[in-house]
Amino acid sequence: MAAGAGPLLTLLGVSPPQSAGDVPIPTDGNARIVFAGITFKPTKSTLKDDLQVTYGIDVPKPFCAGPTDFVHLQGPLRLAIATQTDRDGSYSRTTPFPGS
Repeated sequence: MAAGAGPLLTLLGVSPPQSAGDVPIPTDGNARIVFAGITFKPTKSTLKDDLQVTYGIDVPKPFCAGPTDFVHLQGPLRLAIATQTDRDGSYSRTTPFPGS
């Protein structure tokens, strides 16, 4: 079982699927190309989005944890993003992650 999923599936009471190896995907060798024909004219723009979420949740301890090790996370979390495009088609995105 890839990436050690066997113990997790056993814990959940789910049987892993039986496989004798590779599972082929039938194909006739042809491929299709989709072309929408959209004309793109870059413009200068700036978009900003800001969201604050207040939470209180118990999550599994991220490092050196056993099956019963949890950490309580509480407080506000600010999610912000700013995207900019220029007339030359360049794109930039800024996502700050403030915290203490």
